[in-house]
Amino acid sequence: MQTESFTIVTQAQFAQQYREYLEANGILNTAYRLQKQPDGTVALPVLYSKLSQHHLLNLRNSVALGSTCTVTKIKNPILSKKSSVKSCHKQLQEELSELVKHAGVSWTHQLKHDLPRVWKRHGDMIILNESAFQADIWKTLEPGLWLVVANVLGAKRIAKAGRVSADGFRTPKVTLLLGNDAWVHHIDNGISAKGIGYFTLPFLMHAGAAFVHACEWNPHAVAALLKNLELNKVSHRCKVHKGDNRQLSLCNLADRVNLGLIPSSEEGWPVACQLLREDKGGIFHIHHNISLYGENRNAHFERQNFDISSSKAQKQNLTAELPASSIERSRSSSDSTTPTFTSSLKKDANEESIYNLRWKGPGNQSKIEKGVFTHPEWQAWAETVALRIKCLFETLHAKPWWTNILHLEHVKSYAPHVDHVVLDLECRPCDVNL
Repeated sequence: MQTESFTIVTQAQFAQQYREYLEANGILNTAYRLQKQPDGTVALPVLYSKLSQHHLLNLRNSVALGSTCTVTKIKNPILSKKSSVKSCHKQLQEELSELVKHAGVSWTHQLKHDLPRVWKRHGDMIILNESAFQADIWKTLEPGLWLVVANVLGAKRIAKAGRVSADGFRTPKVTLLLGNDAWVHHIDNGISAKGIGYFTLPFLMHAGAAFVHACEWNPHAVAALLKNLELNKVSHRCKVHKGDNRQLSLCNLADRVNLGLIPSSEEGWPVACQLLREDKGGIFHIHHNISLYGENRNAHFERQNFDISSSKAQKQNLTAELPASSIERSRSSSDSTTPTFTSSLKKDANEESIYNLRWKGPGNQSKIEKGVFTHPEWQAWAETVALRIKCLFETLHAKPWWTNILHLEHVKSYAPHVDHVVLDLECRPCDVNL
């Protein structure tokens, strides 16, 4: 069957100028290629319904002076590369309509709209959306159905995503439809991983950590992490602790503690204080989702009113947050059972800035990076955390500590009003000499 297309023919040296003009005005027919003619001229395919005499005059008199401009039809124009390659969705529709018809069922508009238009690729696995292949007919066509889908999409395994479970792990429900297992292998920044180890592996392989204690309470994640440690040959430098990290019995060993739970890692702060070295402290990396809604701007407690030295109730609240074993160790190793604090945290008229006096350690000259606090909510949260952590340490160890905001990193935003940030917080006892 012959096809025809309207074209504008001009000299080869003017073809690019013509193309740019036609494309800018929506006249170029992108379904076909530009074609060189036997006499050396070039035929540019056009949408005839959009072409006017005004356009032709512009081409000759303004776009390319001295050019000739002839409208003609050519037979059997060559399809453009984009048009000659069928989309995966189109191929899927053609292949599956034949499969359905072969089963004696009519191909309907409903079945057409039941096909996936988007999917996720992980190595040789395709993960389909939950909304795809909902019609009853598809069940009767398994497993041949999934072989067709895999062939069209260039995959060996097919899975279908479900809703995230409402359990404490937020376990994703993924059903394997084709293939023997659901393990996927990624290589990111030189790290081979199978689904877990976002924090642990970079610490071991890129940050130079001598040893990492990794806490994980999801059994599936534990299994994946153990595989990844073996895969990257670093299992001898990592101990995986299964279960709730709030029940961790370790103490006084870490130089750094990463608190990666979002939207808030606050429940892990007491055990993090327990883990950091008592003799010289270290660094916390605290993840958090900060709300930028106006009504939440004052949600964090007021720093000016956080007067630990005059509030027994506040001391008791902080003590209650710490693990009982930590409090007992603190009492047995100290002559005094009452924590002492460096100064009141209540601001006086002549007091220095919050940053300089309230948590900055003696002799520490580091400064918060200029512009690190893009939003006032970021600063309010970071300063609140610095004070809160300082008080947790002083309650735990019954001696003065200081905290210092080193950096606040914006990771990403969720919608327009929630920011995922990471606070790098230095925490030291006041009697330490660095």
